[in-house]
Amino acid sequence: MEVKNCPLGCSPDDTLVMSGRDRLHNRPGIFQIVMCKTCGLMRTNPRPEPQEMGQYYPDDYKPFLTTVIGSETSIQKRSFKTDIVNFFRGDSKPLPNIGVGRMIEIGCASGAYLDEMSKKGWDVEGIEFSPTAAENARKKGFKIHTGPVEAAPEPSVSFDLITGWMVMEHLHEPLEVLKRLNIWTRKEGYFVFSVPDASSWEFGYFKGDWFAQQLPTHLYHYTPSTIKKLLELSGWKVEKIIWHKNPANLLKSLLYRAQDSNNKAREANLNKMIKGEKFNWLHLILGWLTGVTRQSGRMTIWAKKI
Repeated sequence: MEVKNCPLGCSPDDTLVMSGRDRLHNRPGIFQIVMCKTCGLMRTNPRPEPQEMGQYYPDDYKPFLTTVIGSETSIQKRSFKTDIVNFFRGDSKPLPNIGVGRMIEIGCASGAYLDEMSKKGWDVEGIEFSPTAAENARKKGFKIHTGPVEAAPEPSVSFDLITGWMVMEHLHEPLEVLKRLNIWTRKEGYFVFSVPDASSWEFGYFKGDWFAQQLPTHLYHYTPSTIKKLLELSGWKVEKIIWHKNPANLLKSLLYRAQDSNNKAREANLNKMIKGEKFNWLHLILGWLTGVTRQSGRMTIWAKKI
């Protein structure tokens, strides 16, 4: 474990926000979230050192499995039902209206998004921390750097677009990474990424049971204001923030509470709702409501290189 001060260089003066445990894989330990009293940025502190983080990302970590190219979860078959779902939910990975070019995905997992963008004409490559997931993507012909962003080689040609879907919260040194990505990006290029939104009511209500908290792999817990501060200090300008129309954080947090109270009936209903086997319309309406009220706890940021 290591203790780290605020990455924005603030004086070491923090307040304890809450404590929690690893609910995703049930690894031992209690972890604290603190907030910098100067800038408001929240972070997990103390936290596992970089060389220790691998144990919290087993090979069955869900993002590795759901992004395997050709798997059922990586393919969405077009139907009237999916059209209705997409109408309510919107695009889960929205991009600005830009033409095709060179793209790199940070945290590309097993490569499903690289495959999708390649089919749209993009020249793609990726960076992935997990050797197993990186190899899955590499087997499909994609150029992948295995390891942290900080150790990735400098590109020979600048990128038009950098993406990172639910990755920034996992980085040990987010400010340094943002500065590095800025150097890699051409003038007027974009960094488009998603992160959990810790300003949502769910964060305060569920506390250690909030699904998007995911201790200790989530090292930073951003709000719209704190992520803007990091971006501005690293040469980016926020163009747009889009809140996802997805109730997954809410439903899975309620599932944790049902499991803790041993409420089997509620647990069964929530599981069916999460899997789309029951209460589909309620699922869609909850997603739409949390999105339009900016309370889904999930946001995508369009940042343009200054």
